[in-house]
Amino acid sequence: MIISPPGGRLNNGLADYAKKKNYVVVLWSIAPKDFLQPPASAIAPRVLSQAKPGAIVLMHDGGASRHNTVQALSAIPQLKQQGYRFVTVPQLEMQAAQKQQTADRKSH
Repeated sequence: MIISPPGGRLNNGLADYAKKKNYVVVLWSIAPKDFLQPPASAIAPRVLSQAKPGAIVLMHDGGASRHNTVQALSAIPQLKQQGYRFVTVPQLEMQAAQKQQTADRKSH
């Protein structure tokens, strides 16, 4: 299971709890503040302007109407045209592990 702590706060015991349960704690590097329900025309540029390799975008799928968040996903083709690929967190972890193995082999 994956946990993304509210507000990114880990000092409230969540990290210890996650470790005991073998959960993965995932933070993000882009937070377009879609929880405030801005229009899609504000969410998408926030993501596009901050995109970089390895970025994790935090978007919300519950708690209120997410119509604007869903509309903002129309920016995905622009990111793909720029060469970005979309992967799941487990895929990202697997890529990181493979890079580490390659680095370990080169250092020996």
